[in-house]
Amino acid sequence: MALGPKELLSHQTLLSALSEGGCDLAVELIEDVDDPAPDETAGYFDANVAGLFAGDQMSRLQVQTARLARAVRYAVSADRMPLVANGGCTCALGMVAGLAAIGEIGMVWFDAHDDAETPETSTSGLVEGMPVSMITGRCWQAFCHQIPGFEPIPADRILTIGLHEKYEHKPDRGLKSPGSVVTPAIVKSKGYDGAIIEALADLRTRCSKVYVHVDVDVLDPSVLKSSNHAAEGGLSAEQLAYALDAIADSFEIVGLDFSSFDPTIDPHGVHTLVPLLVHAASASTRSRIHRNHCPG
Repeated sequence: MALGPKELLSHQTLLSALSEGGCDLAVELIEDVDDPAPDETAGYFDANVAGLFAGDQMSRLQVQTARLARAVRYAVSADRMPLVANGGCTCALGMVAGLAAIGEIGMVWFDAHDDAETPETSTSGLVEGMPVSMITGRCWQAFCHQIPGFEPIPADRILTIGLHEKYEHKPDRGLKSPGSVVTPAIVKSKGYDGAIIEALADLRTRCSKVYVHVDVDVLDPSVLKSSNHAAEGGLSAEQLAYALDAIADSFEIVGLDFSSFDPTIDPHGVHTLVPLLVHAASASTRSRIHRNHCPG
């Protein structure tokens, strides 16, 4: 999935549209870090045994998210809004760490899955299924706090939208998402627009600035087959765009990322994502201009 960001950022239509939309655009492709150096082995400075940590998933995750956090922090210090294409959802740890200087923020998380497992609840041990739990402080905190700037976001400042994956092989799995949610059942009860507006109004009582994470598998496979984990029942492109606009109407968007797009699964997916990324950038810019001109 690390191919996704490179595919998107090499697409000239995306960069041209962002520039033509009035964005003061600066592009950075983070490809200067992969495996940890000997002094970056997840804190085990006395265990630098050749071959022991190189390529280890958690060690790589730590140095990669730390590098992303640095880039995001620099963008924030330059009064830029970070718009990031990520390889996987655990990259959100770097986004949260990089945005920490802003102060108290909330998070809107779009995803087909809740990504809220912990090592105690996961049957696979897949860390990509745990980032929301890590961000809310429910697990892996000694690890997370080694990412410079990382601080948990309280669960009551988190809203998850999507959650349409059905685990037919695990019918008693249950929903683990912390904070508030907009699920297909809620959408069926209140209508999509009504469910989004009500959930955002509730979140607005607890924060005024948000980081927005979009796992692109929140889109229905008929719109984009982002990976082999895509599930039927997801959002349309228009529904995602509507939600981004609704967020921009109520909050200042301080950071935004699109994650987990595998171009080898859907080679035409980039043509779906480019307009959505441009729309997201426009909504984010509008949210910042609006907030900066609000009286008081």
